[in-house]
Amino acid sequence: MGMFDYVKINCSLPDKWIEPDYWEWQTKDFPNPYLQTYIIEDDGTLWVNNSFAKKPHLEQLTFTGEVEFYGSNIRYSGPPNYIVTQNDEPPLSKTYKVVFYSGKIHSLELIETDNWESFNHITEQTWLEDQRNYDLKQTKS
Repeated sequence: MGMFDYVKINCSLPDKWIEPDYWEWQTKDFPNPYLQTYIIEDDGTLWVNNSFAKKPHLEQLTFTGEVEFYGSNIRYSGPPNYIVTQNDEPPLSKTYKVVFYSGKIHSLELIETDNWESFNHITEQTWLEDQRNYDLKQTKS
């Protein structure tokens, strides 16, 4: 699993997709991932929220490199091949690749979309009921 960082996207995505408010982006591609929040602003600049500093502050970066960030609306998954999502919407995950040069976007592209068609999408209520029934069976045996 390992550590990761969060990415907040304030710029337009190349496929014009607008993520829901609850969507979280993550990456492991910045140096020394440690749950920092990186922000890509509408003007393409890259910032980091130095929340772990003695005086937390936003800092504009001059990072040069390639970063993949990914997110999904999946809350839980597991046997037997089921998925529970945020707001019970159909499952979706997306991965983008952004290239920065001196802290500014050079390119941004969608590299993967997955609708998790091979999984059974169930509601959170159904999942909770299944868990309760499973727990009851375990306590009776």
